[in-house]
Amino acid sequence: MTKNRGVKEFGIFQDEFTDINHADFTKNDIHQPVFVKRDLDSFTENDKAIAIYRLNYILWIQSNICGGWTQKNLIPLIEKSKIKFGEQTPEWRTLARWWSRYKKSGFKVTSLIPQNQNKGNRNPRFDNYEEELTQNAISDYLNKKKPSIASVYQDYKDNITIQNEDRHDLNKKIKTISYKGLYKKIKKISKYTQVSARKGKYEAELDFRYIASHKPPTRVLERVELDHTPIDLILLDDELLVPLGRAYLTLLIDSYSHCILGFNLGFDEPGFYPVRNTLLNAFKPKTYIQSQYPNIIHDWPCHGKPETIVVDNGVEFWGNDLEQTCKELNINVQYNPVRKPWLKPLVERSFGIINSKLLDQIPGKTFSSILARCDYDPVKDAVLKFSTFIELLHQWIIDDYHFRPDSRKRYIPYLLWENGTSEFPPKQFTEEEQKELDVIISFTDRRSHNTGGIDIHSLRYNSEELADYRKMYDEKQLKTKVLVKTNPTDISNIHVFIEGIGKYIKVPCIDTVGYTSGLSLQQHNINRRLQREYIDKSTDVIALAKVRQKLKERIQHEVDEITSSRKKHTLKHASRLAKFQGVNSQQRSTIVSTDYSEMHSQEIPDVLKEDPASKAKDNNDEWEEFVSKLDPY
Repeated sequence: MTKNRGVKEFGIFQDEFTDINHADFTKNDIHQPVFVKRDLDSFTENDKAIAIYRLNYILWIQSNICGGWTQKNLIPLIEKSKIKFGEQTPEWRTLARWWSRYKKSGFKVTSLIPQNQNKGNRNPRFDNYEEELTQNAISDYLNKKKPSIASVYQDYKDNITIQNEDRHDLNKKIKTISYKGLYKKIKKISKYTQVSARKGKYEAELDFRYIASHKPPTRVLERVELDHTPIDLILLDDELLVPLGRAYLTLLIDSYSHCILGFNLGFDEPGFYPVRNTLLNAFKPKTYIQSQYPNIIHDWPCHGKPETIVVDNGVEFWGNDLEQTCKELNINVQYNPVRKPWLKPLVERSFGIINSKLLDQIPGKTFSSILARCDYDPVKDAVLKFSTFIELLHQWIIDDYHFRPDSRKRYIPYLLWENGTSEFPPKQFTEEEQKELDVIISFTDRRSHNTGGIDIHSLRYNSEELADYRKMYDEKQLKTKVLVKTNPTDISNIHVFIEGIGKYIKVPCIDTVGYTSGLSLQQHNINRRLQREYIDKSTDVIALAKVRQKLKERIQHEVDEITSSRKKHTLKHASRLAKFQGVNSQQRSTIVSTDYSEMHSQEIPDVLKEDPASKAKDNNDEWEEFVSKLDPY
């Protein structure tokens, strides 16, 4: 890394930006932890918004420019860009400077963070007071209360009338513009800006997000498609051989080669967890195939960094999580309108192929009617164990689908991938970047850092390294909340951003009883909810450990009951247990825990017994209903 003048070194690390005030840390004062580079979340919301705006702008310019980033080429495009980005556009020199910084950084969005935060107010100033009042009226119109132009103009006139009452000198009276003048000024504002201000960013993005025509991709990972569907198959628990219900399958498919890049199969509804697992499966090399599935003949070379991910405008994909993650990784996100599957044809077609080519071959393929009746017959309706189906799905993808010609014999996915990667090798995540993925694709929060460490999720996290850095804080830093990243699949550690060095450090949970070991954030939140029902004091690890043990006892009781009685209602309960225990293709294949050896011998009440009054209700595997049946101690 090139040294910047005036930037202090901290061991082998240097801060990326010259405009950040560093604390006086030295390697002799503190222990040397493992660092992770700062990401977009470590900057202010305003700086993040500016960086993403600049990125979107230069990406648009890049896709339309012919030749170099010169004055001659940029000025016409800047004028043209007003249709998409509004009237306020950068000068060509500024734009060229953004591009230069972005390119030199290796195309990192953090390079577009403003570097002149301390140079004073850079907002445009009004030429005169009249213009300021006019702009205030326009701001009043750009409001979620959606006032009419007429009402805004009336308030504007009334305000000036009142101010002019005390201005006896005619030359000093404030002049008003006409209704038509205000109307024209408002109509010059881009429609996107108007909709965003009056209806919200979500509505604006729905109305104005660019949907590209289906031009055939020219290289591997240029365009990939992400989607999910429930499979028409009821899977069995690996240990108990009881039905867990229908799982959700999430796929990521390369548009050029038609190869499947990654997947996740689990019982969580479409949302953050399955999307996260699918992306991680697609981004990293699949080195586990040979050791875990020795019967699979071929390899699965499909992985890397996509250029564009195509998703639906569903709620599970919307918001900042996916988009900010992809911006951080220099991946574009294309949102398709809802109920238009033809804009995402490959992944939709793959779901059909899986149902027709894979599931149809499995004896005892089940349908939703079995779930509705809750009358699973282990002999009549025999299906596969969860782990067996995961292995079959791997084998089908790798040895069958990737080597099967399409119906019109135009291509074979594996050969397209091999040829495509040899001609245009796709970008790969380095080993260092792979380590950073678990931090980037995480939950973000800010918390106070006091002498006892950091409190988050009703747990306490601390380490020697964290304490050593706190010793170096000045008074202002002690009062500032630090940025915290949580891996939702494992809360035994968090990553804390240290402003003074511009890096993350890994901080463990202060957990003497092993409560957080292998615990997901979802499981922890369920435990906290149960704990609040029977304890009135502040949450601590010991109390939560007791909750977790009691919950395990209840789960084991239900497991024993399912095994012994095979009651009709067990299908619904097993499905809920599968969701809580985190049964999915990335983690485990049974609801049975490995640490039930020290269970209490006393009889546990049947807290999971179904209420007869609820039989008339539709059988929807809602976790909320399951948890509500768990009584306190």
